[in-house]
Amino acid sequence: MREVGWTMKIAILGCTESFYHDGMRLMAAFERKGHSVLICDFRCNTDAVIAKIKVFAPDFCIVTIGRGYNSEVLKKLSEITYLVHWAYDEYTPAEDSLYADVRGIYHLTMVKSRGLLNMLKPYCQDVVWMPMYYDVVYDGATEYCKDKSLDLLFVGDPHPKQSLLRQEYLRRLGGEDNFAVNIVGNGWDPYKRSIQARYLGCAYGKILSSIVAHAKIGLSFKNDLLADIELGFSDRILKLMGARCFVLMQNVQGLKEVFVPGTHVVTYDTYKELRDKIRYYLDHDVERDTIARQGQELVLREYTIDKVTDLYLQALGERGVGVS
Repeated sequence: MREVGWTMKIAILGCTESFYHDGMRLMAAFERKGHSVLICDFRCNTDAVIAKIKVFAPDFCIVTIGRGYNSEVLKKLSEITYLVHWAYDEYTPAEDSLYADVRGIYHLTMVKSRGLLNMLKPYCQDVVWMPMYYDVVYDGATEYCKDKSLDLLFVGDPHPKQSLLRQEYLRRLGGEDNFAVNIVGNGWDPYKRSIQARYLGCAYGKILSSIVAHAKIGLSFKNDLLADIELGFSDRILKLMGARCFVLMQNVQGLKEVFVPGTHVVTYDTYKELRDKIRYYLDHDVERDTIARQGQELVLREYTIDKVTDLYLQALGERGVGVS
């Protein structure tokens, strides 16, 4: 079996409009390694996409957005190449029709939430856990920022159908406990009267990283309408940590296998614990900054997009993909 480092022909199916999407980022990462990459927009003429990929004859094709595809098109692709799905969401089959719609089509599904592995086996030919990544080139590993002008920062959308907990906790933090809450994300207009916060609009990439670098504490909440699955948390954690922001996140199963609480991040279980830890770490700059630095060092050492895409190729090589 070949070692990681050889060149491959890789097709990517996804969005091609910006580096906000996984497809463009993965293309850039694979090209940095010397691989030949063809990226196709899933919204283009499907016959043309199939024809392009057939002519290109890739070692494998990775699908980077799970929804919006015609399953018949995916079936045709699976007949001409090894078809891989990067399932970056933590949604279970019970909450999302994504997996039922494409049952058995993908040769390999890579999931970021390890608790989904057994749940997805009836839907996938093969499924493997794959960690999330931090894109240093796009998101920008921000150096230490002394100007910590934002006390609390939440990055994300309200997701009213998926998570009510973030709305409740943000409301209490900015209201009854009078913390200075800042929010970056879309869709917050209906909540501005009830959630006392400074709304900074939507930001991505290095602009987001520069905002995050000014925050003393970055907040993360569980998705309370989903099952409490192992490693079920958003990649926004890596964006916060990569920008050297202290992260206060709700505890999830398996977290200690990825981060060391108290060393890379700080965790909480209840609102009272969240409130008390916010007060403590706002008053203890040195402890907070030490944890933020250690968290950033871990992300830049273990979870960059270049390191994680090597794991993609390793998993594929173990399955005989690209082996002559």
